[in-house]
Amino acid sequence: MFADTPEHKDRIFLILIGAWLFTALFLFTNPVILDYLHPPKNIGLPTESLGIKSGDYSNTKPYIGILSVLGLACLLGISRLKNPKFQLPIHCPKWIVYLPLIWFLWQLISLIQSEDHELSKVTVIHFGSCIAAYYLGIFVLARIRYAKLALWGASLGLIINLIDASQEHFGGLEQTRNNIISKIESGELDSSKIAPHLQEQGKTLPVEIIKLIDQLPPETASKLKKFPVEILKRWYSPRVYGHMFYPNALAGIILLLLPVTLALLFEKGHWLIARLILAFLLTVIGLACLYWSGSKGGWLISLVLLVIW
Repeated sequence: MFADTPEHKDRIFLILIGAWLFTALFLFTNPVILDYLHPPKNIGLPTESLGIKSGDYSNTKPYIGILSVLGLACLLGISRLKNPKFQLPIHCPKWIVYLPLIWFLWQLISLIQSEDHELSKVTVIHFGSCIAAYYLGIFVLARIRYAKLALWGASLGLIINLIDASQEHFGGLEQTRNNIISKIESGELDSSKIAPHLQEQGKTLPVEIIKLIDQLPPETASKLKKFPVEILKRWYSPRVYGHMFYPNALAGIILLLLPVTLALLFEKGHWLIARLILAFLLTVIGLACLYWSGSKGGWLISLVLLVIW
């Protein structure tokens, strides 16, 4: 049999959790609420306002896949637990269990009075997956011996983000911007198709961005300046973000997962020298990406952690 012992079943469960963590960090890093507002990371424009069908650039399919893996992991994980199924870890206060559930119920009630039911429905589904993952950690992962196995998926997701962020810093962002400008010149992206509510009033571009735009051909520069200020600022921002939607989100996963990844690499086992070299490289690249993200909060937290350590 594929999983004929309890230990094998636990490992399968943890591999599913690791796969879910990896795909969440790699395939579905944009907040689900923004799936209706933004196409892929290399464009950064509202899809519906440009006349692009939401299905063209939708994250729905990979998100359904991620939810399916999470659901399967939940069922398998709960089935692996001995009675009582929902026993809290020792010294865990009960309010930790009830508070997120109360919050989620309030979100469901709010859905009834939402002005945009489609957007709110997708958001609630996203919140539901977060709640499922939260309780999976409390009730299941805390009671399984090999829980560290699941963390390798998150570590791999971090590594992919660091590689992508490094590529952005060394020419990737400029290439993305040039691709966008080419689409504007060809008429594929048209500022006149942007929804009125996305057009900011009274906002001005920073001087340094205006200088960069003025270096383009006059016709292209004129078209570019018609786009919303916040979109232009994002296009011309030097801040890296990897596969995440915001630079601050990239800084967050670096601070959260880099120590975890290093701890996994520092464990006793084979290939110690290779693992130490990899740990050193990840530390250097991780700190560099944290700096390139331009996240002041991330820098401050990292300094505090270093002082405490």
